[in-house]
Amino acid sequence: MLVANPIYDVVFKFLLEDAKIAKLLLSSIIGEAIEELAFLPQEFVSDIDKEKIDKPRNQEKNATGRRHH
Repeated sequence: MLVANPIYDVVFKFLLEDAKIAKLLLSSIIGEAIEELAFLPQEFVSDIDKEKIDKPRNQEKNATGRRHH
């Protein structure tokens, strides 16, 4: 399995955030001119209940009346 070097991955992501550089870089990689790029969000935000994350599992089971061994 090949694992990307995180340093280069961050640099690549940073370069692709600039439309002009992204077009030039991707155009060089695929060997074709790129006319337009559509930038989509790269981060995902979830509405997870913070209380549920902070509570350890054994406390959660005890609250339901189950015995924890």
